[in-house]
Amino acid sequence: MIVAQRVLNKMAVNFKYRADIDALRGLSILVVVLFHAFPEQFPGGFIGVDVFFVISGFLITSIIRQQLHSGSFTFSGFYAKRIRRIFPPLLFHLAITLCLGWFFLFPEELQQLGTHVFKTQLFIQNFQLISEEGYFNVSSDYKPLLHMWSLSIEEQFYFFWPLVMFVLSSRKMKVSYSIFIITLSFFCLNVYAVKAFPDQLYYNSLARFWEIAIGGLLATLKLPTPKRQSFKLMSFFAGVFLIVLGTFYISKS
Repeated sequence: MIVAQRVLNKMAVNFKYRADIDALRGLSILVVVLFHAFPEQFPGGFIGVDVFFVISGFLITSIIRQQLHSGSFTFSGFYAKRIRRIFPPLLFHLAITLCLGWFFLFPEELQQLGTHVFKTQLFIQNFQLISEEGYFNVSSDYKPLLHMWSLSIEEQFYFFWPLVMFVLSSRKMKVSYSIFIITLSFFCLNVYAVKAFPDQLYYNSLARFWEIAIGGLLATLKLPTPKRQSFKLMSFFAGVFLIVLGTFYISKS
């Protein structure tokens, strides 16, 4: 799931590398792996995906804003970079999965895998999963590409997000206020529908976009940067503490 999303590393030459963000991203990956390996011991490990969404939105929005300010942003360049970074590892992963599926899956399961491979390449696999069982269902164990739903949601978000940033920047609008309204709208939609459609909403893009948009919002806010190293460490470990806390105390329900 996460390997194909390495697109966010150093997309812009002048973008300042953040070791603390890389560490939090690594922790997010770890808790997801622990959740799938030991679901009883790490019941809330799936929140690593949510944290990764926020980090993803923060990094990509920071890069787009920097390029817009410097005048180097182009839509063709943005999407070309994503294609070059995503498709080689993605296609390799899909090819290996299909080969293994040929030997280990029953015909019906192999047919379903073929459908998932096709939808994953189009970045719409999450919609396919909406029509199937829920993420926490036992049958999910027999879907080798189940984890690709998060990549589909990210790419759907980034299909329109550069346009949003471009319009807000070109019209000299209050970027932070506008993104806050967008984030709040998606969040309210999620809260409104989550009780009625919990499984379907888990994969729904519109119910997930608020998480990525929160990262975008943080990237546009002029937050004070602590000068003292001790304050930076306190901030970092606060983030680590909250992720670990959620890993143990947030449940599937």
